[in-house]
Amino acid sequence: MKPGLWGFARATIVFMVLRPMTAPLLGPVNRLREARRLLKDISGITHQAAPEPEGTLDATREEALPLRRGSRRQALIFMLLSMGTWIWWVSHIVLGRWSLIGLPSLETILLCGAMGLQCLVQSYTNWRARGYEGGFGVFLTSGQNPWPR
Repeated sequence: MKPGLWGFARATIVFMVLRPMTAPLLGPVNRLREARRLLKDISGITHQAAPEPEGTLDATREEALPLRRGSRRQALIFMLLSMGTWIWWVSHIVLGRWSLIGLPSLETILLCGAMGLQCLVQSYTNWRARGYEGGFGVFLTSGQNPWPR
């Protein structure tokens, strides 16, 4: 065999061996790319608040109250789920049931990351419902903002 053909054959064999191990990761990786794109779009949105007449501020706060409650509850749920899954993952690694770079371990890490990202999105929604202006970068500048209130 010629060297060029042998290199192509080796690459094909490696691809055939690695493809079943990498195929389950393609879905979560594509979802993470989509989430990054959506977060980039969220930070690019600017809202111009019109000056409100006196007396409507209380009405606006009352209208935002269900959104604040719902986003706070969902952020706390996703945060607790993410923390619980991290603890579960660490226990599997420490007890030796999974290897650090095994497929179940990588899937769990991606799942924890997705739940943590969802917690941040819900916290950002809560922050906006409380009346703050700015993009996602402004939201992340203060360490108190990611905690839903």
